[in-house]
Amino acid sequence: MKANQGDYTILLNGKKLKFKDEDPVPRISERGLPVLSTDLLASKMNVQVALVAGEIRMTHADKTVVARIDKIELVVNGEAVRGEGMPYVVAGRMYVPAVQVCNLLGLQAEYDAAGKTLKVQK
Repeated sequence: MKANQGDYTILLNGKKLKFKDEDPVPRISERGLPVLSTDLLASKMNVQVALVAGEIRMTHADKTVVARIDKIELVVNGEAVRGEGMPYVVAGRMYVPAVQVCNLLGLQAEYDAAGKTLKVQK
């Protein structure tokens, strides 16, 4: 896999996202689910991301999703939600379930497995 390619394509508002070699790329998890790095959420989708007391807090509009490496559970505006996959770290970057986290943040996301494409509308 080339560093600037990723495991699948992301269409954001209908436009294909392009990546530089140093950018975090979209990956497919061991469970076959698309995952995104929190860095990519911040840089490409205008999600505010902060590390607070061992938790990653992702905020977009009026929604906040909290993830921890050691838990499959996500917390959305204070309410626990079963995660679709366990967040994990690769090369110092945290990856979270792409479709679920985008939708929980109020972004409309769907994944086309056959076409290896994540479609996100802001």
